[in-house]
Amino acid sequence: MSQASPHQVETLAQSQAAYKVLFESSPDGIAIAEVETMEFIHCNPALCRMLGYSEEELKGLGVKDIHTKEDLNWVVSEFQALARRKKTLARDIPFLRKDRTIVYADISATKALIDGKECNIGFFRDVTERRKTEEEFKNIFDLSPDMIAVFNIEGQLVKANLACQKILGFTQEELLELHQGQLVHPEDMERTFKEAEKILRGEPVEKFVIRYRCKDGSYKTLEWQVVAAGGFVYTTARDVVEREQAAEALRKEKDFAQSLIETAQTIILVLDTTGAIVDFNPYMEEISGYRIEEVRGKEWFATFLPKGCQSKIRELFIKTVKDINSQGINPIVTKDGRQRLIEWYNKTLKDSDGEVIGVLATGQDITERKENEAALKESEERYRTMFEQAASPIMLIDPATGNIEQFNDRMCENLGYSRGEFEKLRLTDIDHTDHPAKIAQHLERIIAEGEDIFETKHKTKDGQLRDIIVSIKVISIGGRQLIQAVHRDVTESREAEEKLVELDAELVHASRVGVMAEFTAALAHEINHPLGSILNNANAAKRYLEKDKPDLDQIREIVDDIISEDRRANQIIQKLRALMKKVEAQYSPLEINEIIEEVLTLANSELVIKNISLSRQFAEDLGRVNGDRVQLQQVLLNLVINAADAMEDSEIKNIYISTSKEDSENILICVRDTGTGIDEDKSEKLFTPFFTTKEEGMGMGLSVNKTIIEAHRGDIWAENNQEGGASFFIRLPIYKENQNE
Repeated sequence: MSQASPHQVETLAQSQAAYKVLFESSPDGIAIAEVETMEFIHCNPALCRMLGYSEEELKGLGVKDIHTKEDLNWVVSEFQALARRKKTLARDIPFLRKDRTIVYADISATKALIDGKECNIGFFRDVTERRKTEEEFKNIFDLSPDMIAVFNIEGQLVKANLACQKILGFTQEELLELHQGQLVHPEDMERTFKEAEKILRGEPVEKFVIRYRCKDGSYKTLEWQVVAAGGFVYTTARDVVEREQAAEALRKEKDFAQSLIETAQTIILVLDTTGAIVDFNPYMEEISGYRIEEVRGKEWFATFLPKGCQSKIRELFIKTVKDINSQGINPIVTKDGRQRLIEWYNKTLKDSDGEVIGVLATGQDITERKENEAALKESEERYRTMFEQAASPIMLIDPATGNIEQFNDRMCENLGYSRGEFEKLRLTDIDHTDHPAKIAQHLERIIAEGEDIFETKHKTKDGQLRDIIVSIKVISIGGRQLIQAVHRDVTESREAEEKLVELDAELVHASRVGVMAEFTAALAHEINHPLGSILNNANAAKRYLEKDKPDLDQIREIVDDIISEDRRANQIIQKLRALMKKVEAQYSPLEINEIIEEVLTLANSELVIKNISLSRQFAEDLGRVNGDRVQLQQVLLNLVINAADAMEDSEIKNIYISTSKEDSENILICVRDTGTGIDEDKSEKLFTPFFTTKEEGMGMGLSVNKTIIEAHRGDIWAENNQEGGASFFIRLPIYKENQNE
């Protein structure tokens, strides 16, 4: 399969960025929930703010977790109705915030198939403030300054509002024990009976005024309005004296209602029965660009609707005028020619006689919401395309089972399987390990941490092992946590690294052999000394044995000397063999002072031949270093030889070697000479391969030294001494007991 072009990749990235901006910046809450489990998959910041959760917290929750037990059954039925598309909007749904307070939202939803799972994409508009407004209206009714009372047909008071208690001075309990005859002024009793007879006969009753007794014995003159229904008489009464006060209160209520209409972030539109525009609120002016004065009296359909949908909306309007409430979605055309998509809820308006006088339509601008839905769908399609066409092998793993849920063609090709064959595999079939149980443990750790990068080996179909670097991230799809694993095959690069390590080892060994070659004369002298001593002692023993009475004690001493010198020669040869032998580095805790003494033993004859004095100062209780004995000997021997060579023309020839503890973490070794020092223009190249100051040198000694010391997690550098000569420093980390060797 061909790879995506750079232009396609860039376009995909830009589109995903645009979708992300739309999703995250939407003022309405957006959530994607799986229909079957009703668990959230994705939530945008607006929904998180609405409910008081972080995005990660919401992803772990479902519908049942953000509603009270009392509301749960109803909410679930609403959710299922949205899922089955029996309705597209659920109104005034209560939600339980993280802080246990309640918010209300209108939910519109659309259905989508995401990774094979049926999901609802829900758009949440916070209507808590609207609910509060409605409750305030209810409170205004309940707390009306007018008296509201309910009597049974016998005239017994069965219910009274607070105004009754306030105006008459009785408590609610006291009022419920009273009969109407106990409250009406005696002079008004006849009028009361006449009005009551009319009510019982079902005749209409005009407003009438009678006086009611207060608890303190005084009377209030009240204007009554009465209606009978269902065996009860419903009455309202207003203190005539306070009528003007009540009228003022009513005006304030109307002003309040008007202010709500003017500030509501919802379109409020009134049409007459012909479809002519009667009024709309400032929000409609903001959306459409028209002022109400510009379009009042004009036909709604021709003024605001695209030609293609005018006929259909007109039919819907006619149904509404016939007293059938309706709802729907259609575009409107703004003054500047743009189209906005509006979701409408239409209700018939009637006058006091029940005659239809027009239509009240409320609308929500859902343009951005629909754009978000389209962007979300497009983003999901892009992800699928990117997943399938990615150059890297990718697979999705179920952490609970270890099953490979999805994979792209590169995954199959890398391991030599067809798609059909790969579908039958589990993670344990391709991941090479001696302990399969550790795979499950690793998956658990990944789920806990969210991401990981590690190296492993995968088995191909033909049994080969491939070195793989795996980049892991936990993602949520369809309400499930899956592990997305992107693979990079580094088999060839690892093989190249191994060859490079082998070449480094060859170079280190070659450097060591070169050092020993420079040491030939001194080594010959060092070995000849014990060999000469052995020969002299052997001749002496022979002479003693030729005597008539050999001195056996003297002969034993001679034999002991021979054995001692033989051991000395053997030790020298063993040290030489260790330095010359080509073996892999073997790290172990070492005493650095001991290593230096072994090197000085080998170098002793060379220093004597060249008339070089040696001074040493070793600190005690240094601690040990974790290293390879032979490689560290090689470095120190090379520095000693270099120091000796640097003093060839010097009058004073002295090498000073010291060890010290630099700090609690490191040991410092110093090899100082009294030679010519280091030229400033050559100091930066000192440890560069093939750079040398010797006429016959190869320039590899110090370069190899640097490689060895860095492999020991240390540093090596050189400085000129103020009094002349140069000092080479080695810093090595102190070995810790719990350190991995």
